[in-house]
Amino acid sequence: MSFSYEFDVSNNRVLIRYGEDRLPQILHKGDKVWKDLVPPAGIDEPYCRAVWLGGGCWEDLYNISEEEADAILKEWGYYEK
Repeated sequence: MSFSYEFDVSNNRVLIRYGEDRLPQILHKGDKVWKDLVPPAGIDEPYCRAVWLGGGCWEDLYNISEEEADAILKEWGYYEK
């Protein structure tokens, strides 16, 4: 499956991915699994507000390529099975 990604360039610790027919997912550096980024349970999460409402930390999120995301994941020691 192909994904598009956003990376928080202000702190370099968060990736958000989007896939066709999937909810957005978030991975904080150090997490073991991707988590769905959905309101209302996640509305206190600034990235949830950014993705769903255009607020929060939206200005810190930048689109990156799948190759860039793979390099970040490798740097973080994360490998999806």
